[in-house]
Amino acid sequence: GDPVINGVSFVTGSANNEDGTVSGTIDVEFEVDTTNLAGKSLVAFETLYHEGVKLAVHMDIHDEGQTIVIPNIHTTATVNGQKEFEAGADITLVDTITYENLEVGRTYRVSGILMDKSTNQSLSVGECAADVIATATFTPTTSSGTVTVEFHFNASALANGQELVVFEEIYDVETNTKIAEHKDITDTDQTVTVRITTTPTPTPTPPTTITQTGEAISSTFYVGTVLLIVGVLGITVMILRKRVDVDDENEEA
Repeated sequence: GDPVINGVSFVTGSANNEDGTVSGTIDVEFEVDTTNLAGKSLVAFETLYHEGVKLAVHMDIHDEGQTIVIPNIHTTATVNGQKEFEAGADITLVDTITYENLEVGRTYRVSGILMDKSTNQSLSVGECAADVIATATFTPTTSSGTVTVEFHFNASALANGQELVVFEEIYDVETNTKIAEHKDITDTDQTVTVRITTTPTPTPTPPTTITQTGEAISSTFYVGTVLLIVGVLGITVMILRKRVDVDDENEEA
């Protein structure tokens, strides 16, 4: 393995045996930034000196007694099992936390908060502009597993397309020490999106033209009737003229 580095320097620790005993124990403390070490195993290598002379060495990369494992968590946020949800007054967001390298039988507390992705600030809702937070405690029966946290909040004032991101931390309850966190504003697994469905405005139905159609039909009827009458009168006149002509011819005969 490679040495662990804080910034640009190796992580080291030292302690002096000042009580003069030839047998016993002594603690050596290492201050380590584990932000980027989630899921990794760290092994302590020790060297014992007396007045500048190396007396003993313990450097076994496979020694479990010298090894600690940094816990790792990953979260997946959903609303009703989906990554998008309809804005409303009573929303329940479920964050499923997958954890690794926790100590079996030890009690932990997970604490989460909702973030507004557009501002990278905590989401505030309601008249009091309160943060949306949730907590849960659990005692793992295996070193790796899952635990869920539920966030209940009013999303009726949120905007369409607004993205919410869940940030989570895990604490050792006994020591109140933070042992893991997952805070990535760009993580799509930790993100849900608000949707607002708008009802389209119905297209107005144009008024019926039955009356106008009726008027048109009536007008056509009247015109047709007049033309028919004129035609009949024309035929009658022609017949009468023929009769007059016939009568005139008879009288001349």
